[in-house]
Amino acid sequence: MGNKFKNISPYSVVRDVLMNFWVVILVAAITYMSSYIYVFYFNTPSYSSSMTLAVSNKSSSAFLSSRLSKAKETANVFQTIFQSDILKTKIEEITGKPLEGTVSASVISETNLIVLTGKANTPMAAFNTVSSVYKNYRYITDYSFEDTVMYVLRSATVPFSPDNSISFSGTVKRTVPVISAFALALIVFLSVMRDTVKTEAAVKEYLLLDVFATVYHERKNKTLKSFLKRRIKRVFINDPLTNKIYIEAFKKIAVKLEFLRDKSNKKVFVIASTNENEGKTTIAVNTAITLTQNGNRVLLIDLDLRKPSVWRFFPSIDYSEGKQQISDIIKSSSLRSVDIALDKDSGLFVLGGKKSVVHSSEYLSKDRLPHLVEKLASQFDFIIIDTSPYALISDSEIIAKVSDGVILVVKQDNSTVDALNDTISSLSRSAPVIGCIFNDVKTLPGFLTGENGPGFSDTYGKYYR
Repeated sequence: MGNKFKNISPYSVVRDVLMNFWVVILVAAITYMSSYIYVFYFNTPSYSSSMTLAVSNKSSSAFLSSRLSKAKETANVFQTIFQSDILKTKIEEITGKPLEGTVSASVISETNLIVLTGKANTPMAAFNTVSSVYKNYRYITDYSFEDTVMYVLRSATVPFSPDNSISFSGTVKRTVPVISAFALALIVFLSVMRDTVKTEAAVKEYLLLDVFATVYHERKNKTLKSFLKRRIKRVFINDPLTNKIYIEAFKKIAVKLEFLRDKSNKKVFVIASTNENEGKTTIAVNTAITLTQNGNRVLLIDLDLRKPSVWRFFPSIDYSEGKQQISDIIKSSSLRSVDIALDKDSGLFVLGGKKSVVHSSEYLSKDRLPHLVEKLASQFDFIIIDTSPYALISDSEIIAKVSDGVILVVKQDNSTVDALNDTISSLSRSAPVIGCIFNDVKTLPGFLTGENGPGFSDTYGKYYR
């Protein structure tokens, strides 16, 4: 899918890490508890008790060099006997109980010394094991090695600590950071590999669309009072508290639409999206207001018949006083001048309604809509149409047929690339998808300056205050 590095957003990675950090904490807690259970319940201690023996012949001095070679050979034989099942069985016959641990013997290289070791689960068992072997080995060897004598150079002692001692704190220090880091790395990996559009470069590469503008995230609650009351506010470009970067993005959109009108006489545009909550209606409203501010006569039509929401931006418009709602207008093919509302604050004309229509496709598939739009197009410089999300309802594909072009709203890190391309492919059968608006883009401080996006220098900043 092209260069994946073009689709890495530091903000998305940090957000995913913060949102899923509980997973890292959970993994760390599970690792901590697992370490505790292993160390204190499943880790079986093993103790060792050793003694060092010297092998020599009775007929000569114990360490004469002339007899050392013979003693080495004898020591190797004893090594085998100490570890044999025959000796183990003999000891169990003599003592009347099984040997508590295991026995190992090793000859120190180039010497006649044997290290005899007993291992068991308790200190006394380890000591008793090696002591029993030494006390009883003569029952096996005296008949074959009558001329051999064995001396104890270092006696066995009761061990104080196990060989496999595991520190709980040490285990935790080794395992918890490693496992937690792995969980964190997995979250970052999944964030980077998620198949959504996270950067403007990815929009151009994966969707092959012209980006009309990148609209950075704009806070809805701009005052402490509204934040504390959790009021659901709409973002308007004509709000004096709206960020200048946000306003400038819509100025770019308006310039491109005016260019298309002047060059190709295109004036009817559909604002579409793949999924819900991508900011499609907000984009449609503010684009229409910006075009109006540029001196154009603009009509905003809400054709999201199942879930109309344009009316929420214009609470002063009263649909109960003789105005027909858009669904009734399409159904009856009767449009009156009173049905088109004028928002006095922005100078924008609005044609919409509050009523939800379940079978919206039946309304839109009739021939009435093309005639209505054609009639309205002669009265306005621009018509901006808000539609329903394509992935949920196919209405936008029907509505696109009456337009001069479709503008797709792509919210950062929201819809998958496959879903977006399916939307583009389907809408292109009805009208050309002329570009997209990369919406609700969030960045980390330092990657882009300013509160929500790239800032202006002081030289230009004064023109936006």
